[in-house]
Amino acid sequence: MAAISTNFYSLGAAQALSILLGVISYPLLIQQLGFEGMGYVAFCFVLLITLQIFDGGISANLVRVIAGCTQNNTTLFASKMFVTTQSVFLLVGLTSIAISSLCFALSVDGVNQNSSTIYYIISLIVSIKFIQIPAKATAQGNERFKFLAVLNFCFNLARFPVPILIFLIFQPEIVNYFYILLSFVILETIILLNSSFRTVALWGHIRASLISNLFDLSVLLRTLNESRVLWILSVVWVISSQSDKLALKWSVEIDVFGMVMSALALTNLMITFSSLFTQVLIPRLSSILKDKSENEYRETLINTIKLYVVIFLPISLFGCYYVHDILIIWTGSKNLADQFYFFTALIIIGNFIHGLNNFGFIEAVVRDDLANYAKSIIPISLFCSAFSLAGVLIFGYMTIPVMWLITMVFITRKYAWPRLCDNNIRSILRTEFKYVIALLIIPTGIFLIAFGHGLPAAVVTLINCIVLTIYRLRYSGIKV
Repeated sequence: MAAISTNFYSLGAAQALSILLGVISYPLLIQQLGFEGMGYVAFCFVLLITLQIFDGGISANLVRVIAGCTQNNTTLFASKMFVTTQSVFLLVGLTSIAISSLCFALSVDGVNQNSSTIYYIISLIVSIKFIQIPAKATAQGNERFKFLAVLNFCFNLARFPVPILIFLIFQPEIVNYFYILLSFVILETIILLNSSFRTVALWGHIRASLISNLFDLSVLLRTLNESRVLWILSVVWVISSQSDKLALKWSVEIDVFGMVMSALALTNLMITFSSLFTQVLIPRLSSILKDKSENEYRETLINTIKLYVVIFLPISLFGCYYVHDILIIWTGSKNLADQFYFFTALIIIGNFIHGLNNFGFIEAVVRDDLANYAKSIIPISLFCSAFSLAGVLIFGYMTIPVMWLITMVFITRKYAWPRLCDNNIRSILRTEFKYVIALLIIPTGIFLIAFGHGLPAAVVTLINCIVLTIYRLRYSGIKV
């Protein structure tokens, strides 16, 4: 079984390559599609995040069940669970596609045909992505992270470089961008479904055409019952994190929405990376608890938290200080950087705290303590979400980062901090802040005083971040 750090680095390497491609490609894509086109792109990915509402918490439960498959009766239940849920998700996804196609056929007119086509393709992408959910969960449960990393990298190729290369040959049209994305999503779905059915077949529960014997609605009902808290949490998380963006979409012009979401796309890279810990850690900790190894469980969790802090604390500080320059590089727009640098810095801070809070969620999932987690989190999330939604409609987009940061602080105080203090997180943060001050902030401050702010200072600070991270990875005693 691969080490957690190995799995994280496999997924992280794919994400790093994707980010590098994005940094190079994003400004070019903005030039070709404009902020109006990027507004449609952002709307599509907001919908993909919102899709988690309809997951019903099943995917996380499926990951945990498959990760704990050690005996024949367990694998039989996992096989039935996968086949049943995949069949239901396939039926719902195809029904959604049929309804979208019917609505598109009835609504197309000469005036808004291009816009209608874009929204139709977006609905197809979202429906097909929904079909993928059980198959992707199966791959995660089997810790096939290199396979998932390659798929994720290919999907990011479809988001950035491939459309740009095609647009160099053909006319850059936003509708063509979504046709390219749809083609990749269809191919990704075929590969995931094939891989998952092969995995279930290896357990020996599929014989010839007897796959129908594995379809069992009672398994689905049991899974839904076990997943109901996860589903409620998914709904609350999507409402609290995406409702203000959807409100913004309908309350401002599409080009302004595109500018806001372009700034958010940069900060969401942190969440993308920190979410890798969830993908890697839930199946591993579930396996450890199956073996009833409490000491190994605690050591693995503590070391993974330390790995997160060592990597993301320097990155967050660097991102906050140089956010204006990074936004110019990311979007190619000084006007956007001038408008959104403070907005983006607040989001970065909130995202770092969110990554720490996520370890509380991971432990709640693994220890089957989601009920207590939900009681602590849901009131805070809904309360802050209501304020954020009202704030967006009344005061505008600056409400989004302020309420996001407040929400993360409240969740830390109410649940994550008390839960994780037993795992020495206070000591980890104190230690790493000392190293950051000694090896990053003080040397960078001296350089800034001597030579001023500019490209050389940014390069020196980035080198300091990399050196500090490598040093702490080497000498902090992390073993995961």
